[in-house]
Amino acid sequence: MSLPYAHVDCSLRALAGQAEGFGRLAIGGLHGPLYHVTTLADDGPGSLREGCRMKEPLWIVFEVSGTIHLRSHLSVSSYKTIDGRGQRVKLTGKGLRLKECEHVIICNLEFECGKGPDADAIQIK
Repeated sequence: MSLPYAHVDCSLRALAGQAEGFGRLAIGGLHGPLYHVTTLADDGPGSLREGCRMKEPLWIVFEVSGTIHLRSHLSVSSYKTIDGRGQRVKLTGKGLRLKECEHVIICNLEFECGKGPDADAIQIK
């Protein structure tokens, strides 16, 4: 069986090639462009939230290290790879929400969520 990412750049394939189990065929943002997170702001140009809300496939990488304080859940749309390799990125406050989406890959992020019934680091609905 050929994996869906066998033809791509080796630095991206290295992440996808580590997949095991149920999600091993997930392609994330493989067929989309790179999106560069350039700010630790919760929202706005260059933010993680802006990249996650875009409808097209994206491979999201970080050009900054630090803490992103999420004031509300960050909804992730389908066909996204959130690739924290090479930086130290911590999400605090609310977490990620994966609702009615598919092919999402999340790698090398740290989560420190708040308290309460909806304080999961990653919600899958």
